[in-house]
Amino acid sequence: DLGTGARPLGMGNAFVAVADDANTVLYNPAGLAQLKREEATLTYSQLYVGIDGLSSGFASYVRPINRKYGSFGIGWYNFTTKDLYNENTILLSYGYQILSQQPILFGGLNLKYLAKEYKTNEWTAVNPVFASGTTADGYSIDLGLLCKVNKMLSLGLSIENINQPDISLQSTDKVPMSYRVGAAYKLKELGPVNSLTITLEDANISKTNTIRAGAEGWFMENTLAARLGFSNRDISLGAGYVFKIKDSDGQLDYAFISPLNFIDSVSGTHRISLGLKFGELLEESDGYDEEEEEAEGEEEEVEEAKEVVPAEKEGMATSKPSDDKELKKQARKVYLDAVKLYSRKTYLKAFDKFSYVLKLNPSDRLSPRYINRMRSNMEQTVNKFKKEKDLQYAVGYISYVDSKIDIAINVWKKLLIIDPNNQEVKEYLNKYSKKGAQPAGNVPEVTTPQQESQPARLAPKPEEKKPEVPVKPSANEDDENEDEEEEEEEE
Repeated sequence: DLGTGARPLGMGNAFVAVADDANTVLYNPAGLAQLKREEATLTYSQLYVGIDGLSSGFASYVRPINRKYGSFGIGWYNFTTKDLYNENTILLSYGYQILSQQPILFGGLNLKYLAKEYKTNEWTAVNPVFASGTTADGYSIDLGLLCKVNKMLSLGLSIENINQPDISLQSTDKVPMSYRVGAAYKLKELGPVNSLTITLEDANISKTNTIRAGAEGWFMENTLAARLGFSNRDISLGAGYVFKIKDSDGQLDYAFISPLNFIDSVSGTHRISLGLKFGELLEESDGYDEEEEEAEGEEEEVEEAKEVVPAEKEGMATSKPSDDKELKKQARKVYLDAVKLYSRKTYLKAFDKFSYVLKLNPSDRLSPRYINRMRSNMEQTVNKFKKEKDLQYAVGYISYVDSKIDIAINVWKKLLIIDPNNQEVKEYLNKYSKKGAQPAGNVPEVTTPQQESQPARLAPKPEEKKPEVPVKPSANEDDENEDEEEEEEEE
């Protein structure tokens, strides 16, 4: 079991309970269901430097569809020894979210094609084992489970080669059934460490039992990673770096694995991986917020709701919900639309949608997070802008959110000179350039990072003045008033 991917290897190959990137197709297919974007990865390994010709490679691509249909992946793994032996594995993977409320449960399946080939040489030419050929292949099945117990703890299980295929050349040579079972615990914001994940795993691969443990820490706003892993057979060190490529996220990982039983003139294994996350985000969320999980459980009901969301904003029809439950259903529908707009970086429309969610459901705790996140992104753009159009968009957004429509209109006009194809800004400029146009609806206050966990507040409604009702004075009051008037006349 040589493993794949520099990131998992840097964590001691204890990855079954983490399973949160494109490497998951080989470690635990259930992890596919928790991915939010398309991912691809390439890995090359120079195995046991000092032994000529040992190398391996791995490539995979994963595509999340949605929570209804799950996620799909494909992978290829190769192991070769120069001029002697070649082994290939092709995987088709599928992952699905089984339970949406805590504990959140994912399931996965791998269908694998296994093939091995011995290179033709003087030895294979005379060996009777190869009399019927030098190649063999077969098919096998893997199953995986991943359980998110809470925000910090996750458990993983993967059972591989359940059907134990026979890929012998002559006599029986069954691939043994294997398993991995493990746990991962994730901590956040520990001083300079943005997050720290600790993993522990028991693996039985090819009838050999191995205890593994690893750790991964992210620093500098989750751009740099340091990793450490060990088992009863080897120790590993690793590092990672995340970088931007337009709207995509690239990741470069490296790991060095050193065996504990050293052999003269043989050092460890070097492994390097290049990954890419791209495409639109699925519904972005922390995934383990209690209120969000309740909303996810209602998602199918939302799709069936016949009432159309009432609206003060463009694109929303007018209808009044009958009760609080229907109101929350409709708020959820608007929320899903808002998240899609956020993932496309159409922040003006996203802000309007999130604001309206809070009008429908003031106790919503997720929309304020997005509002704060968009505000923070725009302020960072203003402070560290690289493109003039990004700066103008950010200033226009902040002005709009702060209800400074005149300023926003002027900024949008300048922006369209630089970026004439910005349809969102064109739409808002046409809408608010009309005489007397005002921001639609009540706008929630943007909370500070310390207040982020609290729901955004709506602007208070003006108190209605009630007409004063004249009160008829009592008889005693009339006498007192007359006495006072007489005293004033005497004075």
